[in-house]
Amino acid sequence: MLERSDRWLLFLLTPSKPVAMPEFLPVGVCDGSLASVAERERFLTSLRPTGIHVINGPELIQTMKISDPLPPFPRGGSHSSRLVGARVSATVMEEAQRRSGRDMGQLSVDPPRWNATPTGTDMDLASLLNLRRPPLDYPVPSVAWRCGPTAAGHETRLVAVGGSFLEQVLEPIGACALFERIDYYNYYDNWRREWPGRRVSRVDRAAIRWQEELRAPQLELFLDDLHAALR
Repeated sequence: MLERSDRWLLFLLTPSKPVAMPEFLPVGVCDGSLASVAERERFLTSLRPTGIHVINGPELIQTMKISDPLPPFPRGGSHSSRLVGARVSATVMEEAQRRSGRDMGQLSVDPPRWNATPTGTDMDLASLLNLRRPPLDYPVPSVAWRCGPTAAGHETRLVAVGGSFLEQVLEPIGACALFERIDYYNYYDNWRREWPGRRVSRVDRAAIRWQEELRAPQLELFLDDLHAALR
């Protein structure tokens, strides 16, 4: 129904630290990562026949891990590195172009230096220690990107729903102003961030008119009926 209304859905599977770096888990204590991988594969297998397009973030990270000299999660970070986030941003833009058939804009990531000083989310876990001098004596990759906005992208709006890993992915896209507007719903109803401007506001679920937002009148009727059937 979305595609008939010229709306395109991308599903981004984001990585977790224990699945991306299981070698740091105690052997025999935290063996749940193998179960998580198997569960993820079952989930992806179930999605493929539906036509929902999936960007496999954990798989992308494993590919980076093979060639990068630094791990995908910085020592003092609870999220994947800012470099990883930017690389996934570029993949999202490639997939948006492929799915829509339009040039939504390009985002290219410069080759990194591997001895940069941690900033932002590359040090968020260390900052939580609340120390006068947090342990920031570890290298992280530098991150810089180049923007290629287009007219088609500036006529398009992006609506994104997800957790804090997704915000890392949206940050470069928003900074490049590749879309007319981005509405990011943190865990759907925690809060909403908008680009341009990065304005944050509370989410009132009752006030969101998805019928108008998506311009697909049949969608709201379907969701109402689906919700009633599941109650």
